[in-house]
Amino acid sequence: MNAGGPELFQVSTLAALAHGANRGGITIAELLAHGDFGIGTFDGLDGELVVLEGRAFRIAGHERVTRADDRDLTPYAAVTAFRSEERLPLPACADIAELLAALDRLRSEEHRIAAVHVDGRFARLGLRVACGAREGETLAHAAGHQFEAHHTGVDATMVGFWTPQDLLGVDVVGYHLHVLSNDHTVGGHVAEAAGTGLTARIQTEGRLHVVGAPTRGIDAAQLAEDLGTSERFRRHPG
Repeated sequence: MNAGGPELFQVSTLAALAHGANRGGITIAELLAHGDFGIGTFDGLDGELVVLEGRAFRIAGHERVTRADDRDLTPYAAVTAFRSEERLPLPACADIAELLAALDRLRSEEHRIAAVHVDGRFARLGLRVACGAREGETLAHAAGHQFEAHHTGVDATMVGFWTPQDLLGVDVVGYHLHVLSNDHTVGGHVAEAAGTGLTARIQTEGRLHVVGAPTRGIDAAQLAEDLGTSERFRRHPG
């Protein structure tokens, strides 16, 4: 992918992570040199990563939120220089499907990655947090020991990306979103969300730069099986 817009810098691919390549490739300090906004995970799937306004946060099991150490390693992450300033109001969203459909209506490109920033008061959030995996363990198996939480009335920021179908395996096709509460007490991978009065900022990405990805091809059937097990909701088609 090579088009106008900020570069999306990504460490490895979702397919590699799903198939068990879960050991860290670069440090958080190295990652932040390439962007101030993004998501990912940590060495051995030990927590969820949120990068917001140039700061990296680690959300570990039971939603323990801390600033990530510059020396922490990530096996999979994506960051960009987020510069979109236009705040677009979202309609009332009763669930994740309505929220994703509303975001779809704001995207201007169907074949380019979009960075997604949503903030406001979420009436409901359903989250999950990766709690570690053995080296080589698939996402499908690791999903069996993730932490899950549900919250109501949370002021938070949602961070993530929308990826088109032709980049299957690079990331989740559709939306991949993490969230961090304003008081840094709640966060994780978004599985459910609802809210009224939310606002969105959308940025179309340019060149995609992937480092540390395995050279072998993507096993699409195995990837679909892994994600079907580890994901608790199906993303609205783009």
